[in-house]
Amino acid sequence: MGAPRIHFFAVLIVFSCALPAFSLNFYQRSATPGEAVETSSGIGRRLLQSAANTSQSPGPAVALNATANGFVYKASLVYPVFPALFVFGDSLVDTGNIVILDPESSAKGYPNGVTPGGRLNVTGRPCNGPNTVDYLAEFLGLPFGDPILLPGGNFFYGANFASAGSGALNSTGNPKTAMPLFNQTQLFAKFVQDSATYWRTSAAAADVTPRFPHPDAFGSALYVFATGGNDLRNFVQVLTNPAGLAQAVLASIRSAVTDTYALGARNILIANVPPAHCAPALRNLSPTGTCFASIAPVVQTLSAGFDPLVQQLGAALPNATVLLGDLYNFTSDAIAYPAAFGLTVADRACCGAGGPANVATPCSAPGFSVCDDPDRSLFWDGLHGTTAFYRLVAREILAGSTYVRPNNLLDEFVKTKLLKV
Repeated sequence: MGAPRIHFFAVLIVFSCALPAFSLNFYQRSATPGEAVETSSGIGRRLLQSAANTSQSPGPAVALNATANGFVYKASLVYPVFPALFVFGDSLVDTGNIVILDPESSAKGYPNGVTPGGRLNVTGRPCNGPNTVDYLAEFLGLPFGDPILLPGGNFFYGANFASAGSGALNSTGNPKTAMPLFNQTQLFAKFVQDSATYWRTSAAAADVTPRFPHPDAFGSALYVFATGGNDLRNFVQVLTNPAGLAQAVLASIRSAVTDTYALGARNILIANVPPAHCAPALRNLSPTGTCFASIAPVVQTLSAGFDPLVQQLGAALPNATVLLGDLYNFTSDAIAYPAAFGLTVADRACCGAGGPANVATPCSAPGFSVCDDPDRSLFWDGLHGTTAFYRLVAREILAGSTYVRPNNLLDEFVKTKLLKV
């Protein structure tokens, strides 16, 4: 009797070393300087595309290696986890919709998108390289997700619906350059319909790499939601009715998750909001560069509301797994104890100039400069993290034990399936 066929892709990831902030042995120093190691996204993309013309199933297991920030990460595609990744949210997870909606966006090019030493060059992100969902995709053996608005984009392995400047509320952001969460989920509903139409026709057979995921993939894919931070820009409501604002944001996210569940979503990760009051853009409002205390209560109230939201959704949605990525406490602890996270600067922007938090001149504006070692800075600009910090966030979501609950991705999805083999 032949061995059972393995469907879809997976990653069993083994990392070793230790940082004080993490309980897992998850880090390993890189090999000798100058060693050429191909990124996992590059290898994974080629393997995935070569297999895609017949089914959404890979061939043999493949070892993946990626080097960054002084570490080497090794991953092996050995067991199925997610066939696709779908992302909803704001600039923290947008992979390029911003530059399509706003061609003048600074996220379009230098200094954004360029990692130290030119290791990676990705456009469309207000960051010096890949963001958290890029690294999640890489760790899971998937290509970086194309933005949904990209003409001719390939969405076989998922799509990114996130929109920089958007919020959970329809009233947040510039409607000409940002898609609120409701619009993102409406686009996803159309995407599901388009996928069904595509696979009912001969179009799928004609493409070397199918453009849309197979309809069966939606129930097995991973769905990430990261929004709510931009809704705090409504300072009038922040200062007069913080509880009401938090309730409205959480209700909108609950509705969006429920809508995607109705369309097939079963594996869901929701990130709460980071401590916006301690971002350099807000620190710059203080003469001494301290956190902006006036909005701290609403940020804390909103962040705290995500735990019961995740629990309620988990109880209300049959056969769904809903996880929380605690971005608020992860970032707060990295700000308070940067050395424990391998960082040295956590209270000012790497890219910018002037003022107590280095953002009086914004990143990419005339007169800006970039710090000497972005990999040791938490913040890239006034509001966004560096690619090094986003990598730390992705690792915690994947295999951490402190800032992701009730389980991380490996414990919830990989180990449980391995035990059934």
